[in-house]
Amino acid sequence: LSALAERTQNRANIAIAQEALGDGLFAEQKYPQALERYQQFLGLAEGERVGYARLECGLTLLRLGRYPESREMLDRAGEVAVKFPPLQRSIARYRAEALLSQEQFPEAAALAQRMLGDGKGMNPVTAADLQRILGLAWLRSGKRDAGLRECQEALASAIGLNDSGLVLNARLAILEAWVAGRDTTHAVTTIHDLEPALETHPESRWRAFALMARLDS
Repeated sequence: LSALAERTQNRANIAIAQEALGDGLFAEQKYPQALERYQQFLGLAEGERVGYARLECGLTLLRLGRYPESREMLDRAGEVAVKFPPLQRSIARYRAEALLSQEQFPEAAALAQRMLGDGKGMNPVTAADLQRILGLAWLRSGKRDAGLRECQEALASAIGLNDSGLVLNARLAILEAWVAGRDTTHAVTTIHDLEPALETHPESRWRAFALMARLDS
């Protein structure tokens, strides 16, 4: 699509292709390369798509640990989202992810709970990911039982939705819960479930083995 769009100089198709290439690279956890594609998408996007381009840039910057730039990009996405509730929910979801990443666990849990409580019209993928964020926020703030339950529900939802990226993240969350509870049996089972995906997902591979090292150096 990218090659065809470039030959015909179709701006809309070039934008679609850049976003899709960014999505593929992001799914492979090649974040610097994904950011380049999303930035190209942003330069071509119009109307509502500008908001989504800023959102995708913001999430990728978050993954790279570039928090101030990520926050600014999400704020700019919010300027476009005023008339688009689905975009508003996506921005809030990634704000919760950012709070979790920056160890602001009570704030991450409160935002995730508020969104789940006001779930009218929410995409099931968004809801399942918010369950994961809530579970990890509780887990990391010392509420292990509640965190484990939420992570288990998130994994069940992800499997039911048959979304490979969602399942991978949910399994990493449940692995963290088992490790936190020193449950070696369940942790080993989970790492075996994760193994097929780890070969092609470098960040997840590192996270999984770093977690398991807490149980077995």
